[in-house]
Amino acid sequence: AYGKTAGALPLDELTPVVAGSVLYLQGEVDVVTEGPVVLNLDSPEGVAFWLDAEPFTAQASQPLTLTAGRHKLTFRVDRK
Repeated sequence: AYGKTAGALPLDELTPVVAGSVLYLQGEVDVVTEGPVVLNLDSPEGVAFWLDAEPFTAQASQPLTLTAGRHKLTFRVDRK
């Protein structure tokens, strides 16, 4: 599955394809200039995420500071 240009990931499209109530989604971001970014979630309910190996409690608007280089984002989404 691929996210849309604005960053949205259409989870409804995955519902008929994936069995079970939990999805794990993973992607990478390549940061050219170190600095602050904000990760915005439509709904943080049922979502946990990791930046590289560091766990975070999901919030609707999550400020992060990213160093230059490639970073892995992993999301655990409870579809219930």
